[in-house]
Amino acid sequence: LKIGIAGELEPQVWMRNICATSRLGYLDGEDSSPHFFGQDAINMSYAWTLRRPLESGFITNWDALEGFWFFIFRQFPDLNIKGRRVIFTQSALSSKVNQSQLWRLAFEYFNISEFQILETPCLAMRTKDSLRRTGLVVDWDWDNVNVSAIFDGVVDPLCWSRSDIWGKAMAERLHVIL
Repeated sequence: LKIGIAGELEPQVWMRNICATSRLGYLDGEDSSPHFFGQDAINMSYAWTLRRPLESGFITNWDALEGFWFFIFRQFPDLNIKGRRVIFTQSALSSKVNQSQLWRLAFEYFNISEFQILETPCLAMRTKDSLRRTGLVVDWDWDNVNVSAIFDGVVDPLCWSRSDIWGKAMAERLHVIL
């Protein structure tokens, strides 16, 4: 996950999209947090269940995502979102239910004043020096490859394709071969 402030050259936070949840629920003692995130989660993998709140661009665990946001804003106080616009990217053709849940999190829990949800391919078309709103976007990540046709700033649902043959699956296949 990349988290940053608009206008900066690169994101301030680069964190692995992974969450460790206790197999036993809450722990007694000093740290009673039900989740660990990023590298902390990987370090806890021997006794905790590892999950990803976002998989293939879709939110799979709302509790973990909410905890992730609380963790980010607590651990990185430089990411002050008060008075700033917040943009959350999502996979193309994500459900309206996911969008409304994101809106609820943004406004109720984080008191964000301006919040926008953009589909990743549409955001890819928005560059500093480009006014293009129509084109083809290939989004290659760890889980899959998405190909989206954009017309006038909107993903055409009939011209969208996803393939799971790249990313993690390809890396695992190459590991077997080599």
